[in-house]
Formats: sequence, C-alpha cells, structure tokens
Amino acid sequence: MKLILKKVIYFVLLCNSCSGLLIAQSKVKPAMDSKTNPTGNSKGITMIMLREIESAKKSANVFKGGTSGFYNGRSVEWVLRAVSKKARAEYMDKQKVFNELDKTKINTALDELNTICQSKLVLLKMDDKLFASHDKEIEKLMQDDIKDKASVKIHKIGLFHSDWQVKTNAKGVPIFRYKHAQMWIRNSSNDHPYCYGLFYNFQQDYNGGTYGSTKIASSKQELHGCP
Repeated sequence: MKLILKKVIYFVLLCNSCSGLLIAQSKVKPAMDSKTNPTGNSKGITMIMLREIESAKKSANVFKGGTSGFYNGRSVEWVLRAVSKKARAEYMDKQKVFNELDKTKINTALDELNTICQSKLVLLKMDDKLFASHDKEIEKLMQDDIKDKASVKIHKIGLFHSDWQVKTNAKGVPIFRYKHAQMWIRNSSNDHPYCYGLFYNFQQDYNGGTYGSTKIASSKQELHGCP
C-alpha cells in the first residue's frame, strides 16, 4: 500500500502543471509537509528525483557537442530547473511533500548540474536540416505562438518537411497529414543565457475528400546553446 501511495504522490509531483492535477490531488493527500516532516521521511520520492538529476548530469557531462545526445529521459525539465532560478523556485514551492532536507539535497544536485551546463549546454546546437524548407502560413503560426514577442529574437525558423506527410489507417485511408517545424530563439527576459529550440508538429485533419485547417497538434521546447 505504501509503495502504491508513493507512486501516486510522485505522479502528482511530476504533473503539477497538468490539467488533470485537481483530480489527482483530490484522491491523494500528502502524508506530510515540510513543517510536519522536517527530517526527510519523503526519502523514496527524493531518491527517485536525485537519480533523475544524476542521470541528467552524466548525459550532459559526456556530451562533446553537436545537435543531439545532451538530453536523456526527463533531463529536459531538470536542466531548466538547474540553470533558471525562477523555474527552480516555482517548482520547489509546489512540492509540499518536501522537507528542508529534501530541498537541500535536490538544490545541491541541481547546482552541480548547472555547473556542468555552463560548459556543455552551450555546445548543443540545432541541425540546419530542421530549417531546410519554408511555409509562410506555418511560420506565422509559430511566431504568433510566442507570448513574449518583445523580448524574443528568432535566430532561425523553418520546416523539416517540404511536403505534407500523410498518416493513414490500416485500410490506407488518410487520417491526417502533418509537417514538423522549428524555431531557434533567444528570450532576453530569461534569467539564464541560453537559447530555446521550439519544436512543432502541425496537422491538418482529413475530412473525407479534403483536409481541414492547419493547427498545432503538439509542441515542445528544449534549452540549447545559441548560434
């Protein structure tokens, strides 16, 4: 029972920004918080997170430069929390199950990851192939998706696919078609010196003879070095 509870609590911690969090929270009440648990009894959850950070450190430390190989697993999130004081503070403030000992251990591990990133993350670049093609409509949708436009400089923007890629069902009937597009940007309002790689999947649903309007099906962002 304790093992199941730990797994459920850990799921809540990882998904603190998910839309379904309120449902998960209503079912799980943390057994202790930082006031009632000052000595570190949330050991299992803390150890899982420390292992993830350690994995991120190892992956970053052996990175020699290039366009891939810096990240692994959940390290994208931990790298951001390592290099950004704001992102780290926002994350730690939400983790009510952590006591002060837990926070000290995690902060120490993130500080070590930040030190590695200072020399390694700057070597991570975006592949020129990602920007080989262009589509005015899609590029405008990407630019419109930027929230802090005044602070953002777009270094590169473009698409990997020149033509729409069609996804079909088992009978060969189209379901939708898609294109992958990217931006390489720098936001001067960030509290770290790195750039972002923004990765988009654009999609048009098949409506039985025609395709619908272009929409953002999914997107993600990763810290990169700057051009």
